[in-house]
Amino acid sequence: MVTGVVTWKECLAESVAWDTLTWFAALIAMADYLNKYGLISWFSETVVKIIFNGDDGYDVKCGSHQYKVRLHASTCSCRAWDLSGIPCPHVVCAIFDKADE
Repeated sequence: MVTGVVTWKECLAESVAWDTLTWFAALIAMADYLNKYGLISWFSETVVKIIFNGDDGYDVKCGSHQYKVRLHASTCSCRAWDLSGIPCPHVVCAIFDKADE
């Protein structure tokens, strides 16, 4: 999570993380349109498999990888949500699955 002014040198040193955050920020900005045109529901139904495993726990399978999402604890085993404070795609899929219930 960014807690102060970030220098260009720091951005270059962590370029992969910043590329991912930039890409995800663009998706968040377009979330209303993506939802309106059904892309988010298609993604959550087609690309990932979501398994509810408790009060607020989800196992999200994406390809050959599986992630544990805990909504109330604000954690995902990919750690992107923990580190950035921005919900990762696995969390977004879990939230949409919970909303469908």
